Amino acid sequence: MGLIKTNQVLKNYIINGNFDFWQRGTSFSSAAGSPYTADRWWFHGASTNTTIAQVTTSLDLGMQYACSLKFTSASSSTHYFPTPLDGNTVRALQGKTVTLSVRYKNILNASAPWAMAIQYSTTENQKDPGTALASVSLTNSASWTTAQVTFVVPSAALSLQIRMQNESNTVNNAEIHFGKVMLNEGSVAAPFQTAGANIAAELDTCLRYYERIGDKAASSIQCFGYGGVSVSVTLQVLFGAKKRTIPTVTVVGTWSVINCNQPTASASSHDGTIIGATTTAVAGFGFYNASHTTAYITADAELV
Repeated sequence: MGLIKTNQVLKNYIINGNFDFWQRGTSFSSAAGSPYTADRWWFHGASTNTTIAQVTTSLDLGMQYACSLKFTSASSSTHYFPTPLDGNTVRALQGKTVTLSVRYKNILNASAPWAMAIQYSTTENQKDPGTALASVSLTNSASWTTAQVTFVVPSAALSLQIRMQNESNTVNNAEIHFGKVMLNEGSVAAPFQTAGANIAAELDTCLRYYERIGDKAASSIQCFGYGGVSVSVTLQVLFGAKKRTIPTVTVVGTWSVINCNQPTASASSHDGTIIGATTTAVAGFGFYNASHTTAYITADAELV
């Protein structure tokens, strides 16, 4: 009768619901173009007055980080910070009763109207489905508290989106911190757990959608040899996890090169990519990411 058995473990369908992973960076301001920020989460709204950032202090129990959503000036439009669920995930929930829960606290201007909302679409793999399904208003709280809402996933749904949003005009310097976003089957919010079986598996689920390679150490990707003029030289790069779909691979930044041009990516698959360049002299050649903070590879299989 509405109780969860103590030995019952309910799956969380939200990846990175506790904001453990931030591959793209830990602070985003003036975020134009609806970019992804924390892994699996992106932002929509006026780019000039919003900051999304990782929170490292005054956390709820069980949090390594939380997420801060802050408006730095008055706004007259709806802003939202969503995470989309792909078609395979949504199919497992079609026609089922589910409960969405979140832990949050207001930091500034607690009177600002916040909500956690759910959108859906009957078209598969939509980043921003447009039909409202359910929502819960977040009451003012200066300490960590829980909000939850129970709803039925339409049997025809093929896309779902969970999002934090302002419900109407938001006053200057409104800020909210949140984490432990959980979507589980049933009519009762389950204790938070990651979508992966453990933190390592949670990282793997994030890498399925997006991965940065070579950004942790200088010269961690390198190819050297000896060749003639106009010879194509290649290096196979394997991904840390099989991607959801064949990703868009980008060789970011200016790489250090010796007798060859800048490397580019080709022949990408779910499992890896080929990085190659063309030699410019009969001599030793090479390319490598001497500055790992500005030269690295991204593999992007996010919903768009």
